[in-house]
Order: sequence, then C-alpha cells, then structure tokens
Amino acid sequence: MSIGYKILIYTIIIEFSLVALLIAFSYILRILYFFIKKKREESKEAFREILHHAMISGAAFDFNAIRKRWHDLHVLLVWIKEMDEANLGDQWQEQRKSLIKQVILPLARKYSHSRLWPKRLQAAKAYTLDHEVEDEDNIIHLLRDPVPLIHYEAMLCVRKLGTTKMVDSFIDLMSHEPRRSRVIYHNTCAGIAEKTYDHILNRLNKASDENVRASCYELLVLHHGPSFRSPRVYDDILSESPRLSIAAILFVRKEKDVNAIPAVKQAIKREEPDVVSEAIVALKDLGAIEDILGVSNLLSSHHWWVRFNAAFALKSIGEQGEAVLMEHKNSKDKHVREIVEYVLP
Repeated sequence: MSIGYKILIYTIIIEFSLVALLIAFSYILRILYFFIKKKREESKEAFREILHHAMISGAAFDFNAIRKRWHDLHVLLVWIKEMDEANLGDQWQEQRKSLIKQVILPLARKYSHSRLWPKRLQAAKAYTLDHEVEDEDNIIHLLRDPVPLIHYEAMLCVRKLGTTKMVDSFIDLMSHEPRRSRVIYHNTCAGIAEKTYDHILNRLNKASDENVRASCYELLVLHHGPSFRSPRVYDDILSESPRLSIAAILFVRKEKDVNAIPAVKQAIKREEPDVVSEAIVALKDLGAIEDILGVSNLLSSHHWWVRFNAAFALKSIGEQGEAVLMEHKNSKDKHVREIVEYVLP
C-alpha cells in the first residue's frame, strides 16, 4: 500500500470522525438547551407563584427571597414585560413599582459599569422602566457607551427623567454626531417634558459652541407648544457654520418669525447648497412673495435639490411664480427645462 493511499485513508477517517463529533456535540447542546429551558420555565413558574400569592394576600413581595434566587436581570425584565402584557390590573402595578425599586434598580446599578456590554445593555433597559434621581450619573455613563444599542436605550431614559445634567450630556453628545446620526436623537426626544425645552432654550442662549447651539435649535424645532425666541438667531442664520445656519433657518421657519426674512435672504446668496435649499423653503413658509420671485436664477443651480425647492417655491405663490416658470420653459439649459416641466401642470 503506497504512502499516498494511506494518507488518503487517514484523511477520510479523520473527516468522518470530526463530522461524528459535530453531530454528537449538536445533540448534547440540544439536550442541555432542553434542560436549561425547563429550569427557566420552572423558575418562571415559581416567580409567578410568588407574584400570585402576593396579589391574593395583598402582601408585598418577599424581596429577600427574590434577590437570593434571581440574579439574571435579563430574565426579570422579560418576565415584567410579560406581566405587563397580561393586564393584571392596579394591584400588579403596585407590586411592579416595588419590584423595580427593590430588585431591578439595585441590579441595574450593579450592571451599569460592567465590563460585559450585554449586562450594561440590561441595565440601560432596566432604567427605561423606571429610575430615580440617584441613577442620573449611571444613565449618563450609559449614554456615553460606545455600543449603539446601549447608547439608544440610555437616550430613552433621558426623555423620561430629563434632569438638567442629563439633558446637557445629551446635547453635548449630539453636537459631535454627523447629520444622519442626529436623526436618532430627534426621534428619542419626541414627547419630552415642557421644562426640558425651557432648559434647552436656556442652554442655547448661553452656549458659545456652534455645534451645541445647532443641536439646541434642532431639538427646539421638535417642540409643539408655545413659541420660543432666541435673540441671537438672526446672527446664527448668517453664521459661517453651515450646520448652525441650517438649524437656525429651520427654527425661524418653524416659529413663523417674519422678522428673520432679511437674514434668510442673505443666506440664499451663500455657496453651500444645503443652506440655500433650506433658505428657499423658509422664504416660502414665511410668505416672502417678492423675495421668492428673486430665486428664479437658482433654477439653473448645479444641485438638483436647490432647483427643486426653487421651482416649488415659485409655484407656491400662484400666478406670479408660474409666470416666471413659464419664462424658463424653453430654456437652453436641460436641467431648467426638466424641473419646470416637472412642477407645472
């Protein structure tokens, strides 16, 4: 028997052995998973019995027994969610508050600075259920976590608790984010308390950093209550920072501040297409008809979104604007002809 043939035989034997080991290992994992699942179900059932007994007798949870037996924050959070979905009534809500205060929050404080990111994530999720003022520093720590999931969960806590220190940290972090990432900050701020907006306005009026000011404007634009005013907004529209300029334009547009029209007119003359585009829309929303008629030269802009907004701004003012568009219908510039044909009926 040649050496090559022996090597081939041994290789086949080794490969079959490895396959057999993998199959055996997969079955062992299935068995282990079955027993782990069974143990969790038994544990869950025991937890429900404790809850049921407490609700029937009207007594409080035996928190010492719970703390000794259940240390997995993830499991407790899942069970609380299931109990919430079961609609167990006011009695459960009272027990729930006590359970979170006595068991969940102490575990969350312990996990907040864990080296393992899944534990930090569970801590952040626990704080979204409820948190106290003493948890402020832990939430800020989680807000600065490099893991996006943890960062997002901590942002939800800021919306609920919204202390001055937490909101300031939120704004500082937002100010360093690129444009698209800031959308997440905007979404999580929906429904924040009125007093939080008051603090954001106060931070805006005191801040000197352009990115911080821009972040404040972006958050104030989300406000649906009484109007806000900032004494520096007109200067910010003319800022050399495109981000601050755009944020200030969005702010005056939302507040319907017609006194901002002169500054917005100046912004249209800038080179940054994003600034120009937002300025056009602002003039339209502020009802500056005479000034909108002057944007016809932007129909030939190299940037399609500028052409698009200029054309729709002209159309929005009625016959005067449509007449200007008709004058460009036979333009030698292909892009001008296309945008005019698109917006005119």
